[in-house]
Amino acid sequence: MLPLAGAAFTAMLQFTLVSEGWPLRRLPRLPAGLLAMLVAWEAALAVYHLVVEVTPPPGSRVYARSGPMAGESLGALLAGSAGGGCASSWPTRS
Repeated sequence: MLPLAGAAFTAMLQFTLVSEGWPLRRLPRLPAGLLAMLVAWEAALAVYHLVVEVTPPPGSRVYARSGPMAGESLGALLAGSAGGGCASSWPTRS
């Protein structure tokens, strides 16, 4: 579930920081935040279902899905992109 959480975190960062909340700026603060979280989780679920390969353990009821990358790789990619983006945009003193 960590790749799914990483995808939601990255989507929320992109939605709130990169776009500066542009689509939801007209709404009141609480509904805009809840809507942003809902949209971020929907985007994360879409990315997870389209990208991640699932290999279920024998005897489980989990359905196998094929995808271009493993969940661990997606988690590492998203954590690196979110962390790298935050670290590179952090203000420093010269």
